[in-house]
Formats: sequence, C-alpha cells, structure tokens
Amino acid sequence: MASKKKNLKFFLFGILVFGALIALIVWAVIKWPPVAKPAIAEVYLGEHLVSVEIAQTPYQLYQGLSRHPEICADCGMLFIFPDLDQRTFVMREMLFPLDIVFSARGQVVKIYENLRPEGDDPQNLYSSEVPADSVLEVNAGQLKNWGIKVGDQLIIK
Repeated sequence: MASKKKNLKFFLFGILVFGALIALIVWAVIKWPPVAKPAIAEVYLGEHLVSVEIAQTPYQLYQGLSRHPEICADCGMLFIFPDLDQRTFVMREMLFPLDIVFSARGQVVKIYENLRPEGDDPQNLYSSEVPADSVLEVNAGQLKNWGIKVGDQLIIK
C-alpha cells in the first residue's frame, strides 16, 4: 500500500511539473515581444529608385546582408549613422557579391564594386577613407549599370 501511495505522489508531482512547464511556455508565447519587421525606405541614387531595408539595431548594423540568400535587382540595405566618421565594411558570410556606396550628407564619397563574398574570417576591409554618415549595399554590377559615380546624390525618402 505504501508503494502505491509513493507512486501516486510521483505521478501527481509529474503532472504538476508538466502543467507548470506548459503554463510557462504559454506565458512566454503571449508575453514575448514580436519580432520587429525591418524598416523599409526608398532611396534615390542618382536617377534610380532603390527599395532598401534599413539596418537599425546593433545586430542589424553588424550583420548587414550576411547570410541573406539574395536581394532583388532594385533593392539594397541602407546603414544610417548618427555622425560623420570613417566607416569600414567587410563581406563576412555574404552569399552573393555586392557594390557598396559610402555617402556623406547625401553625396556619394566612395564606391566599391563587385566585392566577392568572404567566409566568417574576412580578410578584405572596405573603408570610406573619408567621413561618411550612410552606406548603401546593392547587388554587384548595379552601380555600373546605373552609371553611379562619386559626387552623385543619395536621397532617402
């Protein structure tokens, strides 16, 4: 009889723990903040309209387009910084080549074209060489197709 009572206690304890675990999971799902959708904007680069995802959080600023499988022909990622400073980018864990545009106060100051993807230990650094407050990444070859050059305007809408 004692072993039946002991087994019943273990069974009830197991049900209590299982119920608490389910309640915790339900609470976490209800209370957990939703994943924020990326901010989207339009950028005029010279005469061309580019739909961009804006990197805002520290993670997004670090990650950029790394591990993205692809972006559309007229799409990109825009990095906006609060100050003018020399900026340096890498092609860490990229899955496709990029063109990179550095701009200061809406004017293109440096361009890199056809940058090849690198693994998790990138060796090449791409610097603005002069102060910049925004950086635009687009598919490789687009800047040449669009005829973009240093001095062109980059306008965020």
